Amino acid sequence: MKRDRSENSVENTTDPKHSKIDNDDPLIPFIKDFEDSKK
Repeated sequence: MKRDRSENSVENTTDPKHSKIDNDDPLIPFIKDFEDSKK
C-alpha cells in the first residue's frame, strides 16, 4: 500500500478533492473505496 500511495501522491496532488485527504489521512485506500461505493 505504501508504494502505491507514494506513486499516486503526485497524481492526487492535482485533484483538490483528494490531495488534502492523501496528505492527512493514513487510511486513504479505504476512504477512496468508501467514497466510490457511495457513488
